[in-house]
Amino acid sequence: MNAVLPQGQNVYGFDWSADGNLLFSDLIRLMRIGIDQSVPTPLVGDSSAAILELAGCGTRYLVFSWAFHGGTNSTNVWRTNADGTNPVKLTDGKDDRAPVCSADGKWTYYWDNALQQLWRVPVDGSGKPELFPGSAVPRTFPTGTGLSPSPDGKVLAYVLATMPTPEDPYPQYKVALLEPSSKPAPPRLIDADERISNGGLNFTPDGKAVAYPIRENGVDNLWVQPLDGSRGRQITYFDSEQILNFRWSPDGRSLCILRSHIDSDVVLIRESSQ
Repeated sequence: MNAVLPQGQNVYGFDWSADGNLLFSDLIRLMRIGIDQSVPTPLVGDSSAAILELAGCGTRYLVFSWAFHGGTNSTNVWRTNADGTNPVKLTDGKDDRAPVCSADGKWTYYWDNALQQLWRVPVDGSGKPELFPGSAVPRTFPTGTGLSPSPDGKVLAYVLATMPTPEDPYPQYKVALLEPSSKPAPPRLIDADERISNGGLNFTPDGKAVAYPIRENGVDNLWVQPLDGSRGRQITYFDSEQILNFRWSPDGRSLCILRSHIDSDVVLIRESSQ
């Protein structure tokens, strides 16, 4: 296990590029760095805006959520070429977040947080955004911003929580498995571990399971949940910090994890007698 980015580097979101480099946002800029390099290369940015979640989109494009760009009060999904050139605005909602691309590179899926709905838009900008058919599940709401297409492109996974009721005031968490190519139909739901945290959701490289963080005593580790209903298992054993996000490399051989902690101090301030 090795640290990839320089000590003290601010990282808000990240993903792998198709060629095995890392893409990340320091909030203001989107940058690229090789896993064997120490100096990142800026690709696109705006000092008065914020680049939030991002994703590689095949070999041609990058997609990301860009807040306040162009003097707006909204967060929208943008697309650029793989080198950061030719930025194109794809959505026009108030709070469009967590874009990911379909396996064939034709669609970008994202959360419309203002409406709490799953939407999609053509990556090439040839069509308008639309509500993802069949994605809504009655008496549930999305939790976190994780979206993950399966390696074969047949399934899109995300996490839902059940609506609390007087009889059952504690939500239950479900992994939703939606088939984008099928006729509009509700996703299949499988139970998530009750310790699930909000640090993302991703298919494993073989497509047979999903992984997500679980939290115990304030510490996050990754949990793998098979889709066939068999028992899940823990695959990391950290003894500190929380997981903000994680991604497997395109070849499935490496796993990059974004972890964080909060430092705090107690300060005593005395009133001066003068």
